[in-house]
Amino acid sequence: MTFFQYIYYLKPWAQILLCVAGWTVWTVVMILLHRYKSIRIGAALLGLALSIVLILYQTVLARNGGVRSLILRPFAILAKAREEDEYYRSMVLNAILFVPLGLSLSVLLSQKLTPGKCVALTVLIGLLISAGLETLQYAFALGKTETDDVIMNTFGTFFGAAHIWVTAFAQRRLCTRESG
Repeated sequence: MTFFQYIYYLKPWAQILLCVAGWTVWTVVMILLHRYKSIRIGAALLGLALSIVLILYQTVLARNGGVRSLILRPFAILAKAREEDEYYRSMVLNAILFVPLGLSLSVLLSQKLTPGKCVALTVLIGLLISAGLETLQYAFALGKTETDDVIMNTFGTFFGAAHIWVTAFAQRRLCTRESG
């Protein structure tokens, strides 16, 4: 069983817990590396590259063609989830897939932007990537194209990017403590 299969078969609450643990570890590492800009940038670039490869693999490359479906009604998956729990797993995994993008891209953007602008731009980029991938899925008949996927992917990007507020707060406190 591959790592991704293992994550897939976890209960949704365990998937969320694993995601929060990863988010926390990344945030703590970024705080601890506040003096080492080049290492932070390198880690973020590596994380961004890996997250893009993972996103492309899961949404386009690993899919077989033949199914073209378009569901534009927001939160349509919630009605289905009430009938079948598997749809909750789908929602959670769609969000988790984009968390690393938010984590890594926000670190890169935070070099030039305030935390708020950094989060906003990261979320916008995540939204555009998600919408672009859903468009590719529809154009090449690679499965269902759903508004819910874009919503959950964007939420995942936001959750990942939100660490920048915690990191910025902690770095200000550390700098104040070190200078005082």
